[in-house]
Amino acid sequence: TLFFLLCGGFIFVEGALHTCVNNNFQKTHCTDELRDSFGSLSRSVFSLFMAISGGDDWIRIYEALSPLNWTYHLFFLGFVFYSVFAFMSVVIAVVVESMMESSRSDKKRMVREELRAKSAFVRNMEKIFETIDQSSHGEIILEQLQEHMQDTETCAYFAALGVDAKQVSQLFQLLDEDASGTVSRDEFLRGCIHLRGNAKGIDTAILMRQMDFLL
Repeated sequence: TLFFLLCGGFIFVEGALHTCVNNNFQKTHCTDELRDSFGSLSRSVFSLFMAISGGDDWIRIYEALSPLNWTYHLFFLGFVFYSVFAFMSVVIAVVVESMMESSRSDKKRMVREELRAKSAFVRNMEKIFETIDQSSHGEIILEQLQEHMQDTETCAYFAALGVDAKQVSQLFQLLDEDASGTVSRDEFLRGCIHLRGNAKGIDTAILMRQMDFLL
């Protein structure tokens, strides 16, 4: 940006000095604004900076160039346009990057929340399995599941999975992956996680299981 300002400032100060010297305008009032704004390299750079930063009205600075050739007017307009465009590009890039970073943070937060929720769900289902498996054999049978489905808390957990208390047989069928007549701890957890993820109801889950067997 500084190099760009220096190049532009040099062009305008060269034009101002060339015009004043060649036309003997050094002490005439018609070039007062031109000499004030572009009489030296430092003034020229400062005027350009004020024009593109909003520190001064760029129209006033543009009008100070009136004694110069039209090519300087065109160059000044191009300089302002390019500077504003470049500035807007930087602003847009910063805003987009900020939005993308915010989106990435939101995704990470959602993943963390989902992992915490899944971990809490697994712990709760493990407790339910341990409650059902009173003999600590690591397996449960249909009768045990039916008995504990009368418990309000157990029933509430399965209701959240879309399982009605009247669907215990269908639930057991879904959990019993190897059709052995017993449901192990791992089968129980996998089946419950599957129900939680699908959120389509136990009937749909059973139908999908049956189709898998047929395939």
